[in-house]
Amino acid sequence: MRVKSSEYKKRNMGIWNEVAPRYHKRWATAKRGPFQSTKKLVELIDIKNELRKLVSQYKEIMNKQKKKYVNVVKLSEKLKDIEHRYFHETGKTLKSDLKEFKEN
Repeated sequence: MRVKSSEYKKRNMGIWNEVAPRYHKRWATAKRGPFQSTKKLVELIDIKNELRKLVSQYKEIMNKQKKKYVNVVKLSEKLKDIEHRYFHETGKTLKSDLKEFKEN
């Protein structure tokens, strides 16, 4: 006995329409369920982008410090600020993460 794909889809849609209200009421809440996973992934992506920006700024300033005739005091203040923000976001030091990255 073969079932037409359109009939199968209609049957599944009908079943889901009956089950969905209970599913949303009992299981999927604001703090759990598949809807929160997307939100958390977006938050993680934003955090990773922010960390990438911090690392690139850190590398740029380190390269500038190697050149002569730059204001080292201002650059070192910026480096400290970047290191502080990175530590606040990750709980790790930026220097140690950069060393690990170079080793891998």
